[in-house]
Amino acid sequence: KFLSSENIAMLQIDIEGYEHMLLEGFMKELPDDKLPYIIHFEHKVMKEYLKKQLEGLKDAMEDKGYILYDQGEDYLAIKLNS
Repeated sequence: KFLSSENIAMLQIDIEGYEHMLLEGFMKELPDDKLPYIIHFEHKVMKEYLKKQLEGLKDAMEDKGYILYDQGEDYLAIKLNS
């Protein structure tokens, strides 16, 4: 079933190291004005084992207008432009 992305304000993701795969696809598929304003995701697995993928994800999110706040094991990403 298709779900509209128009009303998504916040997205919480914790899929044990696969966050980069989901978020990279999400960023590519949705138009910038449909991306959620807040994304919270775990990065402890990526930080330890997938550093290159984590850096690529951070770059992609910053390119889309997100500011990322490192919260230890998690990132809080806030979109400043729409």
